[in-house]
Amino acid sequence: MINTVKQHKFFLEVTALLSVGSVVTGYTKAATPFYTHFSGPTVNSITASKLLDFAKKLGEPSPGLSQEKLAKSVGGAIALGLLQIAQKKTYQHIARELKHLAKHTQQYWLQIEHSSEGIADYEAIGEHHLRYTLAANGSDIFLKTLDLQSWEHLITWLMEQHKSHLSHGIHYYQDAIKAISQHLHKRFAHNLTEIWKQDAAKGGKVFHSMVLDLLRDGQTSAHKIAITQQDILTILKQLNTGLQDKLESIQEALEPYFDQSKTPFTISPQCESIIADTTKYFVGRTHVFEAIKEFLEKEPPGYFVLEADPGYGKTSILARCVQLFEGHCLSYFNSQSLGKVTARQFLENICTELIEYYQLDYTSLPENALRNGKVLSRLLKEASQKLPRGKKLVVVVDALNEVDLSSQTPGSNVLYLPDKLPENVYFIISKRDEKLPLPVSDNKTICNLRQYRSESAWDAGKYTNKRLSQSRFIQQWMASQKLTSEQFCTQLVAKSENNFMYLRYVLNDIHNGVYNGKTLASLPIGLWGYYKHHWQMLRINHKSLPMAQIRAIYVLSKVREPVSCRLLAKLTGVEESVLSTFLEQWDQFLQVQIIDNETRYSIYHGSFHDFLEKQSADSGVNLEELKRGIVENLAKGAPL
Repeated sequence: MINTVKQHKFFLEVTALLSVGSVVTGYTKAATPFYTHFSGPTVNSITASKLLDFAKKLGEPSPGLSQEKLAKSVGGAIALGLLQIAQKKTYQHIARELKHLAKHTQQYWLQIEHSSEGIADYEAIGEHHLRYTLAANGSDIFLKTLDLQSWEHLITWLMEQHKSHLSHGIHYYQDAIKAISQHLHKRFAHNLTEIWKQDAAKGGKVFHSMVLDLLRDGQTSAHKIAITQQDILTILKQLNTGLQDKLESIQEALEPYFDQSKTPFTISPQCESIIADTTKYFVGRTHVFEAIKEFLEKEPPGYFVLEADPGYGKTSILARCVQLFEGHCLSYFNSQSLGKVTARQFLENICTELIEYYQLDYTSLPENALRNGKVLSRLLKEASQKLPRGKKLVVVVDALNEVDLSSQTPGSNVLYLPDKLPENVYFIISKRDEKLPLPVSDNKTICNLRQYRSESAWDAGKYTNKRLSQSRFIQQWMASQKLTSEQFCTQLVAKSENNFMYLRYVLNDIHNGVYNGKTLASLPIGLWGYYKHHWQMLRINHKSLPMAQIRAIYVLSKVREPVSCRLLAKLTGVEESVLSTFLEQWDQFLQVQIIDNETRYSIYHGSFHDFLEKQSADSGVNLEELKRGIVENLAKGAPL
């Protein structure tokens, strides 16, 4: 196989530029092209020489860019194609094997990078095959790489590397190989763009480095690509804020504590989904990361406890923390919307990861590992003894308030977390600002976001401004009220009471036209006010809204797992087709998943659970009766 790093660097340089609009600004628009050879007229007072001066300031070469990271991006794009085919009903019988192959694809691709086997099959990846065009709409990206036959060769080669994990011979998978190859032949560039989006979402260290390299390198093909002036200015503005430098300095300070020679921990698809969703528009919070850095640097083994009221960004902060650690930490996100709420689920996940990652001497989970925290404590100690000198084992656990304590032994710590941690073992956990049975640890650092009101207000403003810059619909709504961007952000943040969940909902509503014809002054105040306003509007617009349909929302709030329309229909007496239409009206509050080829629903955020419970009397819902009905139906074997 050929060494494709040089060729893929060209590919990724192209993709980075094609992605400037969609990844960084979030939208693209037709505009006068700015041909980026970085010589020519001044662009909004930023001259070409200033661009180059800025690039030089950041040093050469870019520390975030390496051949291995470039290769991993390509491997990740191939893996994404495997996962997309695995989701198709036609390949359900081999979905597990395809997902397992996807998990190892980056590793296999790195083997390709360092191998000389099969050169003839993959020469088509060379620069002369990387023809590209950029349409006026930046989403219309077409970048051809391998021909179909070469993709089939490549996917077959990947299967052969993975054959010890396959249930059948390679010939059994021929249909799947063709389907994967056809998908990648058409969609590889789009998949690669998604990989860059993920990188940009977690700070964009590699993505930013790629763009800076393009600024430095006048010999690339960048001059062939038309990019709008605003795209260039936006990305440079983001790179030059100093905020990214701050986060990178924190990240670099933490790197010595992790064993960089080992691959990152496995992150489950559910956790990956949470991380991607909650960090999509992430900004700021450097004060929290500074506190975490200081905790890991200066404190003995213990717990860092992040506390905040609902909607203030606990989950997004911990998700961003996992990204800053680049996966070199164990992570677990409790989530009622995903049905992950028991200590048993937590122990099974973390104990299994410890055994596999640190190659502890167990062929399976030890007996009683899921009954209490004794086995977890033992495994943490054994894992800590395998740490290289100066390294740390960090476990990130989110949303302790969503744990079902009734599933645990009375009086036990939440999730059976150990009171005493071994040397070099640290937990970073989050919870609401309310009482929970936490471990009785000698070292517990509490970080309550109430202490950072001014910082939270600043970050909420940055978040609002970021969303504003990425939506022309929000910009149009703001302009219709003759507001400046500063006025818009300041007033909306005040309405939100610094609550990020409020901002997420309201900005989505403005983008979708819900508040067309309304003024900013008329918007509800605070997250609770937003829920109440939405509830009232639904009742006004649907005066004959049947109680059975209202009960469906309450069922979702009480069942601790994603629920199918079948169960909702059984519990409410409403036809499934009617329920589906009704649930669409609550779309922004729901998490929708496909489980076993069936759509299931759950409440997206815990604060909405709280609202529904307080609203139950006014809604005419008897919660105790509802709970009994749920328990009785599940006891009879009703499907979720």
